[in-house]
Amino acid sequence: MNELKSKWTRTEEEYWSVVRAIREGISFPPEKVAEVEGLCKEVEQILLVPGRFRQETMVRCRNTSPSVTIEELVGKETLQKVGEIVCFIMQNKDFVIGVYGMGRVGKTAILRNVYNRLLEYLALDVFWVAVPQDFSVYALQEAIANAVGLDNLSNEKDVKRRVGLLCGHLKVKRRPILILDGLWMHCEVKDVGIPVGMGRLGLVVTTRSLDVCRMMLCQKQMKIELLNKEDSWRLFSRTLCFAGEQSWEVGQIVRSLLNRCYGLPLGIIEIATRMRGRAKEHDWRCMLQNLEDFRMELDVLKRL
Repeated sequence: MNELKSKWTRTEEEYWSVVRAIREGISFPPEKVAEVEGLCKEVEQILLVPGRFRQETMVRCRNTSPSVTIEELVGKETLQKVGEIVCFIMQNKDFVIGVYGMGRVGKTAILRNVYNRLLEYLALDVFWVAVPQDFSVYALQEAIANAVGLDNLSNEKDVKRRVGLLCGHLKVKRRPILILDGLWMHCEVKDVGIPVGMGRLGLVVTTRSLDVCRMMLCQKQMKIELLNKEDSWRLFSRTLCFAGEQSWEVGQIVRSLLNRCYGLPLGIIEIATRMRGRAKEHDWRCMLQNLEDFRMELDVLKRL
């Protein structure tokens, strides 16, 4: 173990020397990068076991995005998807995964759980990037640079040099996993500076469109389905936090409300949150009537 830690210290020192050179725009000998990669491979298999080193060692060495707040997932199928994605990532080193489904069906919640689980593995450098709504290659590059710690990218205006800086920075990571959340249109990874196809980087994207997954050449495409009735009811009950018993009439109204949410988690959470502390049948009927109103329904759908 002491020998392994010694190797890791050497790897870390060599790694940061390469990073500093790239950040300063200095041309770095390819053989030096290859040497760092060789050292990484020697310790990678041991480091892939979560918790192998003490917690303070993990904190000192890790160079990833911080953990994100996660929602408790509902449904056996949803939990299986998390496990399936994590398993695929751990078994492959060069890939693109596309997670798709309609707006606010739970893609981000699932990927947040995947992301936090991946943080347990010291050999991975995992980065979470929220894709800018005002999308452009330039804006995406800035978002990725902020996540991976490439501080000086904004100082560079030349497109080709920006691509080179970002690509070089990602290539010297131990085993980078890049998660792009909310990619609503296709982009060429080579034009951004994401070194997919070079043997070490894994890319995961969430999108509403299957076509985006296809154009991004995703080797694995995973559709996130709507919640079934049982899981919808479980999510509603958990969010409502109602301790007492509901009358039969209120129960029927709740089922009508859930039917109008179409199995979308956000719609269910929205209604349950609004109805917390409401026990009277009249209040629930008013909510149902409001939801059936066209303008109210549009307001809810906009949130989805």
